[in-house]
Amino acid sequence: MTVDLCLAVPGPDGAHPFRLVMTGKENGQKFLIDVTFPPHKDAESGQSVYRGEALAMRWSENDRTGMMVRLLLDDGPDGVAGSHPFFGLAIGPRTGEPLVFKAVAVGHDESLIKPSSLRRKVPFSQLTEVAQSNILGRDPRFQRFLAHSLAELVPDESVRAALANMADKPEAFAAAVIRTVLKVPTRSVMNGNGREAEKAKTAWRQLMADYHDQLWGRPQIGTRMTPEMAG
Repeated sequence: MTVDLCLAVPGPDGAHPFRLVMTGKENGQKFLIDVTFPPHKDAESGQSVYRGEALAMRWSENDRTGMMVRLLLDDGPDGVAGSHPFFGLAIGPRTGEPLVFKAVAVGHDESLIKPSSLRRKVPFSQLTEVAQSNILGRDPRFQRFLAHSLAELVPDESVRAALANMADKPEAFAAAVIRTVLKVPTRSVMNGNGREAEKAKTAWRQLMADYHDQLWGRPQIGTRMTPEMAG
């Protein structure tokens, strides 16, 4: 039993408060959460909606829905009983029921965990180039970027035509385009330290820069750096 909550207030650093927390059914961070209706007048707290353990499943942030977090509610003997605790409430990023949400991380021994001690995800920028390419290759936005930029990324018409024929399989298409742009038989080449690996890493960083420029509407400045130019 899950619930998606739209967060109105960012974390202390101004970013999504769950962005670095481990997520997923197997590895997600466990929290003790308290969700209530807003208090009336001078009351300290409002009527309880759900109080108990929950597991962080995923988080998201975009212009349409804002900051959201999905939580797996505890369905054990001390958790949810009967119907969904949020059943009947108005939903939606703009029309949803206003609620007060508090969350405290807890360990497997039920002890409270300080925010500074949370087991965190490795930031995307610190992942290996291979891991980055695997993640972005599954991202529909990156796949669309590759499709729209194919003529610039792959000048060879015959190669481009072969890649275009893979468009009905977005992940395979993205992987093939990445290998073509990097001029490698497999992305694992970037795990190495030799000349070929460094050229591939440089090409990957340029590809990411082009993607982020388009994603955020930044002006394109200069010329794309190819592996030959990097060498």
